[in-house]
Amino acid sequence: LKGFVFSFSSILVVRTCVGLGNAANQMSSTLVLSDVSVPANRARTFSSSSVAMNVGKCLGPLLAGCISARAGVRMVFYVTGTLGLLGGLMSLAVPETAPKEVLDKAQAQTLTDQVSDATKMQYRLLQHTQMLSGLVVSLCASATVAGLTYNVLPHFLMDRLGAGV
Repeated sequence: LKGFVFSFSSILVVRTCVGLGNAANQMSSTLVLSDVSVPANRARTFSSSSVAMNVGKCLGPLLAGCISARAGVRMVFYVTGTLGLLGGLMSLAVPETAPKEVLDKAQAQTLTDQVSDATKMQYRLLQHTQMLSGLVVSLCASATVAGLTYNVLPHFLMDRLGAGV
């Protein structure tokens, strides 16, 4: 979508949609991985997923810089949009992974009740000091990775290695 924006307000709307999509992707991938992994292998499953996401965050700007240098800035958004659309279509083929009792409970509740239960559960989790500490550490790590990925790495590649020139 970003390849089609021409004003600040359209950029704001598109960035909001992209942010919501990224949040939904991370949440749904976590839920699916926890459903399909057994407790004994859960750490291995989540670490593999985390590595893949962070490698993608590091390689994405590098590849985007190469595409931008060769085909223009808008081409980056067309390529990533196409890949995102393909990923979304592929996600439709993923079978339901929730246990039957969870599905039965979800069907018995209204959407308002489900949102209310989820909000109460999140609030209870944030009451625990360890959970809050983990979230703060995760936020700091994400901010560091994003800062390095989007600022330091591209400047280093352009300055020292002549990439993108």
